[in-house]
Amino acid sequence: PGMVVAGRIQLLGTSATPPDLSRMRVNLMPIQSPGEVSLGQMQIQPDASGAFSIAGVTPGRYRLMANIPSARPDTVVWQLKSSAINGQDTLDVPVDLREGTDSAVITFTDQVTELNGMVQDAAGQPAPEYHLVLFARDRTLWTAQSRRIRTTRPGADGKYVMPGIPPGEYLMTAVTDIEPGEQFDPAFLELLSRSAIALTIGDGEKKTQDLRLAAQR
Repeated sequence: PGMVVAGRIQLLGTSATPPDLSRMRVNLMPIQSPGEVSLGQMQIQPDASGAFSIAGVTPGRYRLMANIPSARPDTVVWQLKSSAINGQDTLDVPVDLREGTDSAVITFTDQVTELNGMVQDAAGQPAPEYHLVLFARDRTLWTAQSRRIRTTRPGADGKYVMPGIPPGEYLMTAVTDIEPGEQFDPAFLELLSRSAIALTIGDGEKKTQDLRLAAQR
């Protein structure tokens, strides 16, 4: 019959109009090593109180995710803050499940973080041809599909925005080219860390960080 993973959704925020918890989608996503096979992710809806239960779970490594589908632009944006099973935040490090649990807690917050700024070349002109790479300073968080590793490209005016960055300490740099998925390679991040700048993002902070690139030799 498989295991059962049960828990609840909680909201942290000041909004007078919290989202309808029963409209959320909860996903238990398997994280495979090369050569492993899984039955695919399991998706359910919680009840109106935010309680949920996922049955038929096989032993393995998982991330517990949740989202609010089709939120209207005129409503408060709720951000997934943490998703813990047995006290371990699975958004950062997948949990190794070997038995069922009823201790899962998914937390949303309306204190949404954001990183934005301008990317310029050595002459002070916009540099839209670069790729920005933001990654956690803590090397233990350099994992596949980590939410603490982000890439983006600035617009034609050199401006960029990275919404929903989890609070913490980060490194950031710019590269001229990057292969799909290369940002999750620890060896690649180790190389980038040698020329990256350090920054800290606080809970709910909207931080501006500009980059001025050195002239290429």
